[in-house]
Amino acid sequence: MSGWQLGYMILPPQLKKEALKVHDATLICTPRISQIAGIAALQGEPKHLAEFEKILGVRRDLILDRLDRIPQVFEYIKPEGAYYVFPRIKVAHENSYEFAIKLLNEAKVTVTPSSAFGSSGEHHVRMAFCVSEEQINLAFDRIEAYFCCG
Repeated sequence: MSGWQLGYMILPPQLKKEALKVHDATLICTPRISQIAGIAALQGEPKHLAEFEKILGVRRDLILDRLDRIPQVFEYIKPEGAYYVFPRIKVAHENSYEFAIKLLNEAKVTVTPSSAFGSSGEHHVRMAFCVSEEQINLAFDRIEAYFCCG
């Protein structure tokens, strides 16, 4: 369910009234399918988690291996709890948005510019590894071709 987001809060009664003021203005309602999926996730046995963690671990290791092959383009800190890596752009670029658009148009690879997450992460991009190993390899084959031979 990558990309489906659901959250909840457990609050002391005195904070509930204040939290509801913000809630109505920002969230309104989680889609019903997400609510049902959230209830199932909280009530069910987490049998799938070990397999899911293993799959994401393999994909994380793959994306880090591929990043290690192009140290002139990116540097990163190994992610420990997310399904994405947030490498710093080392090649000449104006900003992360410009870099992401250029990579999309010229190398046919999509990354998320750090500007989507606020200014403190500028000069980084987000690369998700919740996609197949084939997609990760294809993206990095294109990145390597673009920066090493293009």
